[in-house]
Amino acid sequence: MIGKQAVQTKISEYLAEPMPAEAIADLRDLGVIGYANELPGVTPTIMCDLIATARANGRTWQEIGNRLDMTGDEAEGTFKKLGDSYWIKPAPGWQKRLADLIHAIIDPLSDAADNLST
Repeated sequence: MIGKQAVQTKISEYLAEPMPAEAIADLRDLGVIGYANELPGVTPTIMCDLIATARANGRTWQEIGNRLDMTGDEAEGTFKKLGDSYWIKPAPGWQKRLADLIHAIIDPLSDAADNLST
């Protein structure tokens, strides 16, 4: 089992990988859920952060469930409950985790946009 920081690093590395030209950028939020789900040591909090991002982007529970090898109803039953309790009573350090997550997503996209304009 790997540590929480190592999981965050692996997720950041995944998000930093160049996307194939044919990939659709807005599917990245689903891809990282499937990727993180396979990492040993990933915590429910990390998964809730990733799933909350996907839900905020309009992803359905069925789409999320597909990445987790479960039905949409199973994904909603598992993570909606965790997510609701997580957001109602924020965990200590939530602002830093959210900032880290935003940077992990935005920085590679910003670099990709810079590369497109050159």
